[in-house]
Amino acid sequence: EEHVEMAFQVKGFGRDKSFLTTHRILLKDGKGIGNKRKKYDSIPYNTIKAFSVETAGALDGDIELKVWCSGGKVVKVEFAKKEVNIWAVQQFMNVKMDWSQELTTSDLGFATVTGFNDAVNQPVAATKWKQQDLSKSGKSVGIFDWMGGNAHTMDPKLAQEQLNTATPVLLENETVHMAFKERRDCIYFTSHRCLVVNVQGLTGKRIEFYSIPWRYIRAFSLQTA
Repeated sequence: EEHVEMAFQVKGFGRDKSFLTTHRILLKDGKGIGNKRKKYDSIPYNTIKAFSVETAGALDGDIELKVWCSGGKVVKVEFAKKEVNIWAVQQFMNVKMDWSQELTTSDLGFATVTGFNDAVNQPVAATKWKQQDLSKSGKSVGIFDWMGGNAHTMDPKLAQEQLNTATPVLLENETVHMAFKERRDCIYFTSHRCLVVNVQGLTGKRIEFYSIPWRYIRAFSLQTA
């Protein structure tokens, strides 16, 4: 039986509302004079391939939820009140998403690296453990690295703590395997998703947390230096 679990007033003329039910996201759009004409958009959770939540900025107080659906449709919900608990919305979406394909440490496997003489078997994630967070080690990022946007690795354990406490984005049983920082933005490879954190604006208070479950990633590319 379907029932409403969360409900919000959407930014606008006060006529629109969004409902997060047990089965779907339901958007009510009031139209016309007197609000007699109404449009209802229904988005089942099993059609959502990725989602993001966005915190309020210093000048822009809007909080947003974005979902990417089958067929390429993108739906954005702008909440009317900045007092909305965006982390509660994040955790609600965590529960509704399909995380059936998880990434474990055993999935990282081994890569064959061909050297000058012999082929050497080396763990794919070896660089994760050898390289330290530059800010933690006291080393500064060079001006050319900053201008070029060169990413550096972060300590996965510190990243895990951050994403569980200050910004509670992860599931209870979710683990950060790899973490990278590029200027102000970060990217995390967890057991459940690829998480992209996009810091926006001059103050950096407006932040988007973009979650892509591994099962919906169909292709990728790597570019060498």
